[in-house]
Amino acid sequence: ELAGALAPRLRQASDALAGHQSDEPGRWDGWHPEFPGRGLPVLPPYVVDEADGATLAGRVTFTRYYLGGNAAAHGGTQPLLFDDVFGRIANHGCPGVARTAYLHVNYRSVTPLDVELRFYAARERMEGRKRWVTGRIERPDGTIACDAEALFLQLLPGQP
Repeated sequence: ELAGALAPRLRQASDALAGHQSDEPGRWDGWHPEFPGRGLPVLPPYVVDEADGATLAGRVTFTRYYLGGNAAAHGGTQPLLFDDVFGRIANHGCPGVARTAYLHVNYRSVTPLDVELRFYAARERMEGRKRWVTGRIERPDGTIACDAEALFLQLLPGQP
């Protein structure tokens, strides 16, 4: 009932703010590595603890907002995390910008909610425009919740 009662007021506030949106380079969301998940509201809040350019290690907690059912993270949220983390190392110190060509996730065990998990990612190799990345998310007992591999392709001149 409360959500229903507040919805019109929230819509009114949203409409009032619509004319004050910043363009992409001027936005703060998604561009601040010091914020968990870079300040991007859809990303699970993660923190990078170690990074050397070709590898990353950190922590992530899938909160109740990522519920898939039975106290487990929705299966679409792990690829979201992998894509963001992989993109960071696929592009770090490399010429041009590379984007995801494919991302494959293997679900090994339940990814629990409200538990701090560890993630690891590594740029395995580069060949021309291609950049291969792998990673995993581990539960506190070391059990692998999921692992993934991805291919990133460096954009050609003029590609958005």
